[in-house]
Amino acid sequence: MSEIKTLKYKKTLRIAGICIICWLYALAFAALASSCSGEDESAGRNMAKTALLRLNVSGTGAASTRATAAALPENESAVHRLAIGLFYADGSVNTIVESAVESGGTAGTLAVKDILCSPGVCDVIVIANVPEGTFAGVQTKNEFVGKNVSLVQTVRNGQQASDLLPMSGISEQPVTLEAGKTVSASINLSRLVARISISSIRSAFSLNYAGATFMLDRIFLCNALEASRVSPGDVTQTMPANPAWLHGGMTSEQPDGSFLWTEGAGFLLNDVTPSEGILITSDEYTVPYWFYAFANNDAANRTKLVLSGYFDPDGSVGPKTPVYVYYPIVVNRLQTGTIITPSGSVSQDGTGDGTIVRNRDYRIKAVIKGDGEPTPGTEVVPSNLELTVSVDDWTLKIVQEVELD
Repeated sequence: MSEIKTLKYKKTLRIAGICIICWLYALAFAALASSCSGEDESAGRNMAKTALLRLNVSGTGAASTRATAAALPENESAVHRLAIGLFYADGSVNTIVESAVESGGTAGTLAVKDILCSPGVCDVIVIANVPEGTFAGVQTKNEFVGKNVSLVQTVRNGQQASDLLPMSGISEQPVTLEAGKTVSASINLSRLVARISISSIRSAFSLNYAGATFMLDRIFLCNALEASRVSPGDVTQTMPANPAWLHGGMTSEQPDGSFLWTEGAGFLLNDVTPSEGILITSDEYTVPYWFYAFANNDAANRTKLVLSGYFDPDGSVGPKTPVYVYYPIVVNRLQTGTIITPSGSVSQDGTGDGTIVRNRDYRIKAVIKGDGEPTPGTEVVPSNLELTVSVDDWTLKIVQEVELD
């Protein structure tokens, strides 16, 4: 009988122990839930998705490739995909939506479906034309703006295309989202790339080379940044942590002292037409060539536009053999023989220091006066090349309307 009582007592203890443990777990869970609820309340947040963001974007039509044309492209404001991020003051996420845009009823008008979000005071950040899934798993504003986009994203069928340019922008001030109310925000998108173009080339050889000729056969970029952060900020915020560099081509010195050409990123290289090259004379050669490159402030790797071809010191009638040379032009660097003219709307900050600024249009006119360099890795001697550079803010023909209901 005593054994039966002992057994019942042990079972009672076990059951009581289980109940106590369950009760403690329940208390812990309740405390945690209360803590989380308290944090949300102290932040003044209603986490229910009861607000709507409505986004309309007006852009442009079909694309042009980087191949030479009669004029520079005018459709560099096209938007195919948007990522919209709403972030509280502490950097935490309200909502992030990635969406392909759809053509609206008016030509050039793009529409995005209403976006469900939570009430609160938020920054609104919009990123355009980056790959789907770029922001998957992002937990904070810093993670969002720190994501990278590659320059390869501007390429279609082996060439840079004018309608694939990545852009970003942020609301001018935080937006207060309230359930049942409509507010508006102004967001200006800015391209993450600059456009670099050669608008004219002519020769004016010095007396030492009075009979010289130059046959242009390639135009390309060196030290184009491979990737950029999508931040809406300036170059100090868009430079990646570990920058890498792309080149349309480079040379390597051989044992005999010659230089071997190796083609690089084909979309940063233009072979001129016709294939035998263009003879550059005192008359301006004005067929435009253009490239897109990310903002770059790395003093050791300045972005360069390079002209290359055969330089004949005494022309076709002399005995000297033509040599292959390069004219590497550091974009936006002021030096002897270079004139840089910013438009009235362009900030003077950074003009002439060799920095590439996002959403700028750098148009270069080159006058060849000397014999060039044996490799694009060097920098052109000022006396051999005279430059005129026009720098403008690059007008973005997008009107963006945001309604938050």
